[in-house]
Amino acid sequence: MNEAGLLKGKKTTRVTDSHGQISSVYQMEDENFAEYPFNEDIHVGLFCIFDGHAGNRAARAAKELVPRMINEKLEDCSESDLDFAQIFLAVDEQMASIPAIPPLQGRMFDYEGCTATTVLIWSNGTDRFVRSANVGDSSVILCHNGEAMVLSQDHRVTSSDERERLKNMGVKLTDNSKRLPSFGLGICRALGDFFAKDKQGGVIAEPFVSEVIKLTQEDLFLIIASDGLWDVLSPQEAVNLARTQSNAKDMASTLVKFVLDSKQCQDNITIIVVCI
Repeated sequence: MNEAGLLKGKKTTRVTDSHGQISSVYQMEDENFAEYPFNEDIHVGLFCIFDGHAGNRAARAAKELVPRMINEKLEDCSESDLDFAQIFLAVDEQMASIPAIPPLQGRMFDYEGCTATTVLIWSNGTDRFVRSANVGDSSVILCHNGEAMVLSQDHRVTSSDERERLKNMGVKLTDNSKRLPSFGLGICRALGDFFAKDKQGGVIAEPFVSEVIKLTQEDLFLIIASDGLWDVLSPQEAVNLARTQSNAKDMASTLVKFVLDSKQCQDNITIIVVCI
């Protein structure tokens, strides 16, 4: 957790201890899932990041629901036929059915949501494949022969494709808009945020889904990270820095340390590196 960055971003929660003393603690709103073999299948690995906003409960719920849904769907289809769009929308529907904790009324995730980024790696015989899907701005980068290949798509209000979609939905944006009007969200695809979805505020759970990519010997590793990394480093800069190390743990640690030392970092950071 980036405490220096969080201090700048003022992401704290007031808590009361057993003696009645009130203090502020930093929020960690990121959650991650990394499992290989996935569900005891040595041919499959699943790696996910969920970056919450307005709290971490949506990220925690998504961390439980997304892998479970993927596992259920893989019982009836192959990895290459997995319908990620259906999975994301089904998970979003499940989250919409979770009630708020009394005395609050309504749904738990009316005013809380999260990004969701999933990466599935599998083998078929001697061939290996990867595919990613995401909503929000937690990104996936494949190092191919030293070059950064982006396997995800950022869904920010500032993204040209998303601005076009929002305008087609009737969302009024100015040239300088960086957040959704009336809702304050900087991303416009997410799980949760049902109040904004009910009001046709431009938030949807339809993911970007990459093509199935056949891996070769030139594909060295994947970087999956929340936006705390990408606020500081470009995809190619992250790849270049990771390549100074020889294993996934050291790659991730080097990236985290670099970002924590940067004055640009004002957010949580979660990084998964998968050597392939």
